[in-house]
Amino acid sequence: MVITATRTIQKDEEITIAYTELLAKARDRRLDLVPFGFICKCEACDGSESTMHDAHRLAILHILDQLDDYDRGKGDMEDPKVALGLAAAMVHLLKATGIMGIHLDEAYSRCADHASELGDEELHEKFMHRVNND
Repeated sequence: MVITATRTIQKDEEITIAYTELLAKARDRRLDLVPFGFICKCEACDGSESTMHDAHRLAILHILDQLDDYDRGKGDMEDPKVALGLAAAMVHLLKATGIMGIHLDEAYSRCADHASELGDEELHEKFMHRVNND
């Protein structure tokens, strides 16, 4: 197996691989792990805050649906400021849930796109700098 990093990895930094879809509910993630022969005991899957983590994941999925509808010109949302606010909320939820990597990069990219849509190139660059760096 070959793994290619999309960002600089610091010395002694832990590298992890997700065996499941990180935005799925804890119950579904645990079921997905059965074929691998282990039970996840992390805080998000089995800890006292697993219900909160599930709520955050559900909120992230809801935001993704809204942003996808906005991008396709569907739904009620028409204001790019609202889209930017939702994308920023998604960043916050991902960080609060401990989900990094491709999901966080996508959220930052969406923030950058909506900042550009608003004509704020400085904010666009700020968010683009966070892609693959956070």
